[in-house]
Amino acid sequence: MYTRYCSLILSLVLLDAGLVFAAPEKAKSLQSALTATSPLPTPNKIIASVDGEPLTLKDLHDYLKNVGLETIPEEGTEEFKRYYDDFLTQVLVEKEAKVLGIEVSLDDTSAYIEEIKKQNQVDDQQLVKLLSGKGMTLAAYRVQIQQEILRTRLTQQHARSTISISDKDVSKRLGVDVPEQPAVATRHLFQVFVPLDEDGKTNDFRLAETSIGLPETSRERRLEIVTKIRDNTTGPEQLKSLGGSFFSDLGVVNADDLFEDLRDTVLDLDEGDLSDVVETPRGFYIFGLTAVTETAPEVKSGEREMAKRQIFEDKLKSEMTNFISKDLPKKYNLERKL
Repeated sequence: MYTRYCSLILSLVLLDAGLVFAAPEKAKSLQSALTATSPLPTPNKIIASVDGEPLTLKDLHDYLKNVGLETIPEEGTEEFKRYYDDFLTQVLVEKEAKVLGIEVSLDDTSAYIEEIKKQNQVDDQQLVKLLSGKGMTLAAYRVQIQQEILRTRLTQQHARSTISISDKDVSKRLGVDVPEQPAVATRHLFQVFVPLDEDGKTNDFRLAETSIGLPETSRERRLEIVTKIRDNTTGPEQLKSLGGSFFSDLGVVNADDLFEDLRDTVLDLDEGDLSDVVETPRGFYIFGLTAVTETAPEVKSGEREMAKRQIFEDKLKSEMTNFISKDLPKKYNLERKL
């Protein structure tokens, strides 16, 4: 379960992103905020309301202190705006999670941290040292992880009824249907083939005078034989008895694998049809089509499941953004005062 969270939660891998909620540049801005900020003004100043309940500047300060920031950046700066947005988002997430009964336990957070340590090949001391270098304590890091897991779980529950993955989505991700690739049609073919060279099968048809070329009378004799077979055959099944040693069951074949001069003849056949006699430099052919089967491009089940997971993760990230930034503020009547 926690490995899955690692792939779904953005900016959580310590060595890649540094902070859970931070934008790519936010870790650096957090460090600067610790040294270039103004004192906390008017703690009771109302900065927002949720369902009519006021949120004050002190609420924001308490939130930021809980996630590792000691002082608030000066109001109006980009740093302040980002932390303000994070704070409001978390208020909405916790409100919705309480309604749905979604929680994140201490064990959940610990297990996730263990996964982070494993991915980055660090022990407890090394993790603390890395966090310290980014201006964070382990306690603050735990809080941020807990909050982000809560966001993910909340979005996942919401997404169950909104995210769907179609076969077309999977095919597009795998590249088997872009551009649109039709199913492959295979045909079960019976064949009678009377060659123009020595067949070596039946004495009745040992008609070749030489291995270099056939006299015209031999060619005509072979055409006469194959024409007689065709004239007395009413369906593919009869080719078995009337074709003699010249009959063969080709099995299921793709028309693209046939000689080019035979392809159109086979493609024009419907199930149960017989072709006319087809003359080629190799000899004379009759085809009987017994069945046509359409087969979709083959994809291994493991590849398909991987594609589904990747599609879900992509859609979940998009859904998380929309759900948290658009749906929740509307549901809980968020009013920004800054």
